[in-house]
Amino acid sequence: MNTLILILLLILILSIGYAIFLLSKKQEWGSFNEKLLLLERDKTRLTESKIRLESELERKSEELGELKGDVKKISKERDELAGKYETLSLEKTELQSTRKYLEKELGETKDILARHEAEEMRKQKEFEERIHKLASAEKALEDERQRIRREDEEEQSNILEEQARIWNDHEQTVLSRLREVCQKPAIGFILHDNTTLPPLFTKLKPDAVIPFLGQYVVFDAKKSRSIRTYIGEQVKSTARKYKDIPEIYPTVFFVVPANELGELKTLSFVEEGFSFYIISSESVEPILASLRKISEYDTIADFDPQDRETIVNLIANYDRHISLQNAANILFTRESIGLMNSKEGLHSEIQKEIINRKEGMRTKKLNEAELKRISESMSEQERQTEELLAPRVIIGSEERTEVEEKIKFD
Repeated sequence: MNTLILILLLILILSIGYAIFLLSKKQEWGSFNEKLLLLERDKTRLTESKIRLESELERKSEELGELKGDVKKISKERDELAGKYETLSLEKTELQSTRKYLEKELGETKDILARHEAEEMRKQKEFEERIHKLASAEKALEDERQRIRREDEEEQSNILEEQARIWNDHEQTVLSRLREVCQKPAIGFILHDNTTLPPLFTKLKPDAVIPFLGQYVVFDAKKSRSIRTYIGEQVKSTARKYKDIPEIYPTVFFVVPANELGELKTLSFVEEGFSFYIISSESVEPILASLRKISEYDTIADFDPQDRETIVNLIANYDRHISLQNAANILFTRESIGLMNSKEGLHSEIQKEIINRKEGMRTKKLNEAELKRISESMSEQERQTEELLAPRVIIGSEERTEVEEKIKFD
């Protein structure tokens, strides 16, 4: 900047010197006034030039200040770039080191991958060979299954045919036995087999029925490989079919082969008001003989007077006993309800505890086998009653008197 100012001053001095030189030349050529005018004009021009140069100098100074600021900024940016360059150089060095490590690992990985691919190809080849062997084995197995299935189907067909034959033979044996017995003069029942059934049995299709006291007694031949479950199922299904048909006598007989009776634990069932008896063909004649004996009594008047009196007394005693039993049950039920209601006077917390305790109690179930055993044997009922009344069970005389008075009506 100083150099520029010196250059401008030098130019100014040279210009003044040049002007003086021209003035001296003008004095030689013109008058003094003209020279003076020229000097004034030159002075004015020089002043204007000075002002212009000062203005230019000031502008250049401002530009110089701006350039200095730019230089500082550029220097700062250069320092920052130098720092970044150094950082980048370090990062480049680290990246190069990392790259070498990764290239090394990549090479090792490629080797491992090549070995794995070779191993995979070997395993794939083995797998394909095994699949081929497995497909062959599966085909052989499927062929064997088909052969076994065909043999099973043939065997099952033969079994079904044999069962059908055995069933048909058993059915024909039962029908033949029924015809033979019904044709005896002492029995003389009319037999309707499954080809001559009355219109009532068009859809029911029993094997045989016999008219008896305005109804029909059903005889059905039954046979199965699983006779135990089969008979129970047949009892239920037959009872459902017969329950709304009053023309069918409430006693039904299932006739099974004699050698299968031993497989059954129960030979009698009660279902939907029907009594079912499992018998063999050998039992057909005594059963039909009994039915013939019963059918000979058309009315109760035909009974022997002593038998008639015994039956009437028995029924009357049954009726009286059941009435007394019902009355006693009603009285004890009333007393039981009153006893249960008496707990309402207890504290609410105690009542809640009682309710909670009852909810946790399970309902006691009767032993069905024991119930059946006792109900079917009068002697067992008597023995059980005697045990209840034995001295080891303490029943006060007052309680016994009170019970006797409650159930005593006459």
